[in-house]
Amino acid sequence: MVQERDRTPPPRPPRLILSLHDFHPGSRHQIEEQMQFCLSRCPGHLSILVVPHYHHEILVEDSKESLEFLNKCQDEGHDLAIHGFFHDRQGLPAASRFWTQWYSANEAEFFSLPPSEAAKRITAAKELWVRQGWRARGFVAPGWLYSSSLDRDLGEMGFRYTCTLRDVIHFPQGKKERAWAGTYSLRSTWRRALARAWHPLWKFRCGQEPVVRLSLHPKDLEVPFVRRQLGVFLDELADRGYRSWSYADHVES
Repeated sequence: MVQERDRTPPPRPPRLILSLHDFHPGSRHQIEEQMQFCLSRCPGHLSILVVPHYHHEILVEDSKESLEFLNKCQDEGHDLAIHGFFHDRQGLPAASRFWTQWYSANEAEFFSLPPSEAAKRITAAKELWVRQGWRARGFVAPGWLYSSSLDRDLGEMGFRYTCTLRDVIHFPQGKKERAWAGTYSLRSTWRRALARAWHPLWKFRCGQEPVVRLSLHPKDLEVPFVRRQLGVFLDELADRGYRSWSYADHVES
């Protein structure tokens, strides 16, 4: 008697979704160092979250070094995501002090942003991506703060994903995948103390999941305890069979 072949797909290897936030001309060297630090420990690909006109200062498109670096990253298989447009709230009306000032230091650009203005800024960013020959597969709002009604518009604009602090959102279906991002808030002494204690708790709760998210900001590795914690964690993940994935590759696989 011939036994029927087991058609159950093999289990998917565990994944680290790795994202480096706030790329702009002034953070290029920090992002380069983070890439080397992370991928030398847990190899693979990652998402670079690019701000076209960070804090209304130097345009990414006006920086030859930034363009060369980002082109190289895309050629190597990394994902270049749109991360707002200005990454600040300059010229916007006052909104919730908790979210816009205490939580995000006036960087929550898309928090309570009128839909028409949100669409205008995202369209301007996509046009930059087209001019440079980059694939605009993802949009991530600064601080992960935006109106949920924007999800539909992002899907209609052709994006493959966005995310919040807790979820990765797959387009066009709008499926929410729970994966709480590991991230650091280091702007003050008390925040650094809290972050130092929070990382082990997050690691215990989320660091064993089949999909782990780690989201870094430019100055993170300049803090010694963060560098130590991340180095240990990345080595542990690699030893357990994790590889680094970009958001784009993750949602398209």
